[in-house]
Amino acid sequence: LSKIIDNPIINIETKKDIFYKLLVENNISEHASFQLITEKAIKLYPEEPIFNLILADIYAKEGKYSLAISHYNRSLNSGLIKDEYVYTKLIEIYFSQKDFDLALNTTKLAIDRYPYNARLYYYSGLAHFNKNEYLKTIEVLLTAEEFIIDEPLFKSEVFSLIGDSYHKLGRHNQSDEAYLTALIYNEQNVYVLNNYSYYLALRGEHLNVAKEMIVKCNELTANSPNASFLDTYAWVLYKLEEYSLAKIQIMKAIDLQANSATLFDHYGDILEKLGLFKDALVQWKKSLSINPNDTLLKEKIKAYE
Repeated sequence: LSKIIDNPIINIETKKDIFYKLLVENNISEHASFQLITEKAIKLYPEEPIFNLILADIYAKEGKYSLAISHYNRSLNSGLIKDEYVYTKLIEIYFSQKDFDLALNTTKLAIDRYPYNARLYYYSGLAHFNKNEYLKTIEVLLTAEEFIIDEPLFKSEVFSLIGDSYHKLGRHNQSDEAYLTALIYNEQNVYVLNNYSYYLALRGEHLNVAKEMIVKCNELTANSPNASFLDTYAWVLYKLEEYSLAKIQIMKAIDLQANSATLFDHYGDILEKLGLFKDALVQWKKSLSINPNDTLLKEKIKAYE
């Protein structure tokens, strides 16, 4: 490959074709020497999109995101790889850097060129959600939903985020409806089962339904327990006044995640209901040490000191 790149007799189109076929058909990019050869190719052909794309992928895998971004931008309009791929890689990098403005700008550029790509709209909605722009999130995701065909799991994710957005807006009926729709498309969507269950518990509504959902959620994740899901189960049980069972679940959650202010706070609340006031005080103080600005927590501690 190194000799091919250096050889002036071989034209650029042949070189591009060789690199592209190797990239698609082999694991050549895993070899360290391939990066050196591609970097050599860039020096000889700095504006050639396919070489920039290959190098961008290599840098992205290594976490060298600023270099990857630069080369991805130069790789647009390669003619060999659809630019949808390039835009998606750029969006993923911006999300990993929590730069939601750049993620949003890139999705807009991508949607202008690929107006029927549902995943681009989903990324746009996710960026708006992270910017706390919930109405815009819902608007974009409803557009995405129109372009999803024969992908029920993806459709479930879209309605899950719509449900989260309505919840943030305090529009609980619409949030519930979106979550139910998400579960129609994927009854095993554990994040919907957890979130919907937890929000019902916070509102003190349909608690038996909430219990059924969170039990199913934890059964589905039994091989890889999730502290947040166990906490939800504990809180549903708390709301149902099943305090001894709630204690078992919250202890399981804390075993998995011993640095959560929410978990210690909930544990203290459960212990209080069991009449274990001194133990509750210990847990609330642990919570306060992690989240020292929680005024409600300070009030609970003051009441028992």
